[in-house]
Amino acid sequence: MRGLYLLFALFWVRAAAQTPEYSAEARLAGLEGSVQVMGLIAEDGTPSDLHVTQPLGLGLDQKALEAIQQWRYAPGTRQYAYRPITVNFLLPDKHSRWHLTRVAFEPPAGASRPVFLSVKYPLGSGIMIDADDTAIDEARIVAAVGRQAWAVVTFDVDENGFPRNFEVPDASVELWKKQAIALVRDWRFTPGMKDGKPVVVRCTLNLVWGDRNLTAAQLTQARPPELPPPPSPPAPPFEFPPPAPGVVRIKLLPSEAAERLKQSVAPQQSGSLGLVLFNVLIGIDGHVRQAVAINRTSPYIAEAAQAVMQWVYQPVMVNGIPAEAVTVVPVPVPAR
Repeated sequence: MRGLYLLFALFWVRAAAQTPEYSAEARLAGLEGSVQVMGLIAEDGTPSDLHVTQPLGLGLDQKALEAIQQWRYAPGTRQYAYRPITVNFLLPDKHSRWHLTRVAFEPPAGASRPVFLSVKYPLGSGIMIDADDTAIDEARIVAAVGRQAWAVVTFDVDENGFPRNFEVPDASVELWKKQAIALVRDWRFTPGMKDGKPVVVRCTLNLVWGDRNLTAAQLTQARPPELPPPPSPPAPPFEFPPPAPGVVRIKLLPSEAAERLKQSVAPQQSGSLGLVLFNVLIGIDGHVRQAVAINRTSPYIAEAAQAVMQWVYQPVMVNGIPAEAVTVVPVPVPAR
């Protein structure tokens, strides 16, 4: 049965008590959205080797990891498989049409970030009305067609925790820029600190206006497009060591997987590590035949792919016959 792909879906099951909890600050701020995690799912359905690939912030990334560690997946047909895991955080009891979907602080070097102290979400439409404003008409159109409006707001959190110097670099429609500033103007923060003194810290918020209760998919669709990252400088020459002799990665226990992976392909230098994910085709002899990068943000993709092509798996057997298989593997690379 050559050519058989064994990337079977794994379904997870969780009890009500294992629903992810909100951090106190994220609940106060009204932050909603999804945390994306890549993890290793063992044959018995237990997750391990978890890495956050799309953070949400304000303590929700850690809450997502804590929840996943309690989840149990349906037993799989392969011993181990890396797979993406999504953890959604929603606040259906907020009763406001405004939703906060992203928070980013830019504290100076050595400074702490501000902390949300007081946040007010208006009930009802939550629209500021001026004599010449068409916001109500626009809001009615947005609601009637089932769309969501959005705006990106940047401002300084000053030494007293007040938002100042507002800018709105992008919005779904121009009039939502003024509406977003009106929403955030009265929010308050505990200021960022450096050397025991409060400092000014720049903050960016993504705001969405729509129905009171939006699904995670709707929040994602309404989120403003992410700006492309700036061009990366040329990567310095770098070589991955070959895999350790005799390593059979499919048979590794979850507790050994991360360490063995680092020993076989991790860079031999100090510094933090990132991850490049590869779709890998394993031949009937266990040798890697193809490695295609899923995320392409690292300058070390070519070197990582060369390392993956040297890996040897224990051949996958189907009804006693060696078969090709597909899996997803993470490769640690130097973080930029």
